[in-house]
Order: sequence, then structure tokens, then C-alpha cells
Amino acid sequence: AGPKRFDVIVLSKDGKKDLIKRVIGMPGEDVRIEKGIIYINGEELHEDYGMDPMDPDAEPVEIKLAKDEYFVLGDNRLASLDSRFSTVGPVQRKEIQGEALIRVYPFNKIGVLS
Repeated sequence: AGPKRFDVIVLSKDGKKDLIKRVIGMPGEDVRIEKGIIYINGEELHEDYGMDPMDPDAEPVEIKLAKDEYFVLGDNRLASLDSRFSTVGPVQRKEIQGEALIRVYPFNKIGVLS
């Protein structure tokens, strides 16, 4: 079994080691981001954890995930290198190293990830 939606994972992609991102899109889903709102298969995704908002003026993103691909975002949405950008793009199951369980930085946010 792979990661679930909203899990925080550690991944390695094209030489970029140990990226820590949150799973947003699951294999086979259609992901669209427009005006800072995430849609999964046409339905708005409601998130209830502490993340920064996305730039509503950013270019729209639209992607169909393959059967072994995940769409990931960083919680620091204004400065995160994640699946919105071609340098990361969709993450294949084999690129996922594991789940992140504890945050140690920034120091004022140390704790167990939920």
C-alpha cells in the first residue's frame, strides 16, 4: 500500500534528494489548480492542516496522473518546488522513500506531523 492523501512523504527525484512534500493527488486522478484552489476530479479539495495559500495569480496547473503517480505540494506553497513545476512534476511510487513523521525545522514548529 502506498501513501494516502495528505500524508507527508520524503522523496528523491532526479538528483534532488530528500524532498519533503504532502500528497495531494492520488494515482489515476485529474488534478487542477486554478486561482489558488485545488480540484481533484473536478471537485474542490478541502484541506484542514496548516499550509500557506497559493498565489491565486499563478499559472493554472492541470494534470492527469498515471496509475503509479502522485501529485505533491509543499506546505510553504509560495516557495515550494513541487509537482506544479516540471523540475519535479508527478512523483512515481518508486521515488517515494517513506513517510515523514517528525518536523524538526523551523524550530518553532517542531513536532509530530499529522
